[in-house]
Parts: sequence; C-alpha cells; structure tokens
Amino acid sequence: MRSIAVASLVLVFAANALAPHASGAQVSLSAGQRSAIADSVGSVMDSVFAAGSRPDLNRMYSFFSANTSLLHDGKPEDWKEHQGGTRAFYKTLRSADLRPLAHEIDVLSPTVALWRGQYSYSFADSAGHTISGIAATTWVLARNSSGWHIVHLHMSNPPASK
Repeated sequence: MRSIAVASLVLVFAANALAPHASGAQVSLSAGQRSAIADSVGSVMDSVFAAGSRPDLNRMYSFFSANTSLLHDGKPEDWKEHQGGTRAFYKTLRSADLRPLAHEIDVLSPTVALWRGQYSYSFADSAGHTISGIAATTWVLARNSSGWHIVHLHMSNPPASK
C-alpha cells in the first residue's frame, strides 16, 4: 500500500479551502458510513471514466472543481491548460477507452476521500494509430452541497520498458 505524505494533503486541503475534521486525523465513522461514502466516490469515478471514454469531456470535467490542482509525473501543471490540451487531443481521436483497474478508496472524513490506483487507456486517431497503456493516479475528492468533486489529481505514467 502506498502512503501519501500528510504535508501533501494539507497543501491540497489549503489550496482548495477544505477543512479536514479532527485536526487532519481520520474521523470516527462506522463501517457502514465508510462503505456508503466509498460507494458514492466509486460511482463518481465510474462516471468520470465513462465520460472520458464516450468521449464527453464536458460531462467528465463537470466532476472536477474549477480550481483543481494537478501533478503529472510529480510536476505541477496548470489545470486550465491541461483541459485545453486534452480537448485538442480528443478532437483528433476516433475513439477513446478509459478503464479503472486495481484501485482503493480511502475515506478520510465525511467530506474528503482518495481514489488511488491504476487505469488503462487506449486512444485511436482518425488514421487508426493507437496509443495505449496503464497509468497510476491518485484523485482527492471533496464533498460540498452540490456533491463530490475532484479537487486534486496526481497522474504518473510508468517508466518505459527497456
């Protein structure tokens, strides 16, 4: 199991005006409450992957906070620029397929959860060229009055095979 540094989470909480309960410690939730929250977060993430595969980027991005923070291979990226680049890339595609693989959902509080694991991707352009692979990712989701939203995304591509 990978661990995430508390300092990184504090930074995400501060950047997105989140207030973790109990001074950053996990709130005492029943197994049933944790399960219900994990199911809700899982449903949101299933919708994100499905929308990215249709492709329906407007729907996919509706699950993200307007000020989502993003790290790609450990380097910060501008969220608006990332969205613009993704939209331009998707315009060149004939098909897209995004599927969650092995993953875990960690419930940190009634309003904060992590989805971490891997997903597969396959993109085919209009000429039939295909790009596919597996990426590792961590998503921080926060719940407010309008539901669960992704407030932080950390993606990593595996090193190239030798």
